[in-house]
Amino acid sequence: MTEQLEPSQSLVSTPKKRSQADKKGIRRYTLELVHEILDRLDIIETTLCYIVDGLQSAEYVRFEQSYIEKVCRPDDIDKAILEQLWLAGHRGMLPKDIIRNIKDPKLWDRKQIQHRIKRMNKRLYRRIKKEVAEKTGHEWTLTDFAYQAYKLTKEELKEEFALTGISPEGSKEKEEILENGEEIQGKPID
Repeated sequence: MTEQLEPSQSLVSTPKKRSQADKKGIRRYTLELVHEILDRLDIIETTLCYIVDGLQSAEYVRFEQSYIEKVCRPDDIDKAILEQLWLAGHRGMLPKDIIRNIKDPKLWDRKQIQHRIKRMNKRLYRRIKKEVAEKTGHEWTLTDFAYQAYKLTKEELKEEFALTGISPEGSKEKEEILENGEEIQGKPID
């Protein structure tokens, strides 16, 4: 008796195909996948920058001080540098004047200030293609983009002080009175 083969069984076995990882090696294949993912991520970031730029030019998006600080990831010294540049306004400040105003023992050279500002610019530029500060001559100033973001925040603070009845100039007096313990709880000092 001859055995009959079912149609699902075949006499010739098909060779199993090798995967790309087996052909190229697992390390090289993984590196190619990583590079492909990074390229796609760059395309997505570029597209996002175009979208944000369009929304900002149409005034649908306004960046705030907190967003800039989150992207730049500044420490206390960087925040103090940004605050000094904001106080200087459009005329700018020399790095030695920033050092003199901050009075931090970690800062002793103007190149440290320049390095910190360039680092913040680089981080913000990678995210939204904008810079925090620019150099005009020997002085550093906030860019119009950063100045608008800080100005918006300061105006909101002034509105908040107006609602509570406390002037921003009087806040130092309030802190002094709080240290002395002369304030009645719940009532703002005029």
